[in-house]
Amino acid sequence: MEAYLVNGRRFSTAFCLESVGQCYEVKSTSDFVVDLQPVPQSDESLKFCEAIKTAMPMPQTSRDLIGGLRRRTISVSLKFKSDNGMYCVQGAYPPHWTNGGGVGPCTLQIHVMGPYLIELMTKFKQPLMMKVGLQLGKNSEIDVWSREMDLGWTCEEQWKLTHIANFPVFLSPSIYSGKMTILLVGVTSERILRQFVGPLPDAHVMNRKLFEDKIQCDFAIIAENGTSIPCHKSFLAMNSKVFERMLETDCKETRENAYKLRMSEGGVYAFLKFLYYFNLEDPTNKSSIALELLKVAHEYDIQALEKVMKRMFLFADPSNLWLDVDVMLLLFQYSMKVDDFGDLKKKAVLVLKLKEPQLRESKLCNKMFKEDPELAKELFLECLK
Repeated sequence: MEAYLVNGRRFSTAFCLESVGQCYEVKSTSDFVVDLQPVPQSDESLKFCEAIKTAMPMPQTSRDLIGGLRRRTISVSLKFKSDNGMYCVQGAYPPHWTNGGGVGPCTLQIHVMGPYLIELMTKFKQPLMMKVGLQLGKNSEIDVWSREMDLGWTCEEQWKLTHIANFPVFLSPSIYSGKMTILLVGVTSERILRQFVGPLPDAHVMNRKLFEDKIQCDFAIIAENGTSIPCHKSFLAMNSKVFERMLETDCKETRENAYKLRMSEGGVYAFLKFLYYFNLEDPTNKSSIALELLKVAHEYDIQALEKVMKRMFLFADPSNLWLDVDVMLLLFQYSMKVDDFGDLKKKAVLVLKLKEPQLRESKLCNKMFKEDPELAKELFLECLK
């Protein structure tokens, strides 16, 4: 979860020279008024912003001050610290401090603090982190992003700059323009857990183990050949509203904890592998399996699976061997029964026209023409278009 506290705000800042021992530091401080914004097109970010606003509503008047600063203020301090000590270029006007024509080698330090961050830490109980993006100079000669920093009373980051040409640090005047971005990052409980126990097991890996090892199965899908494949009711109900309603009723299937699908054994395995861990290996290898999955997805209202299978057929090259002629005949036949499968019907016709020699040798084609004259007539008319 992320949200902008300051989103690409342009600013000007005045640097001044400070002497620290034998070294010189060039420093500036700028104040930014927080304008909390969600990341575009992110519902999660929008909810994150609303939670922050609920925890600490910000007044819009300047009279509500903390230590002379508005509550919605964040202060950003920038400091250039030369690795070799800066020296003055004599005779230059305006006089400036540099290491031979530009800044570097040196360290750029940034400190972020202010009333808003203090109140945020106090009132918003969820762990937070922050990232800062800085562009500085007429042509953004300096363009850096910080790491994700733990939110504290002050957040600090630094970068080593080897040499930045055409960016002299002037003593007087010393006004520089830039752009500031401050991004707030919400830390999830899962992320906190990872810090202590390391990488967590992938959910797909765990689901695969659950299916393949048949751990505490409470249901079974029966294939057309009578093979019973153990599974879990929860995965069926979670992916299909049809299965969810059926499993809530008192019927033969719920009493026997088994349900028969008009699918091959390989099709049932491919179906369950998708429901458990989104595996597409089987339909990728065989278009006949893909067609079985398309049918079951449509009939049992499994929208994600239907969408994937439709795309597999529609995006496949018409000359691809994967698009088997018999499968295309069955796809054409099925698409005649479904209103919104017109694009699939056209794809089937296109493939059949390109693979005329295989179509002539197809036993399924001969059988369909004999048993279903209306289908044969429709296919003939489509091929004439």
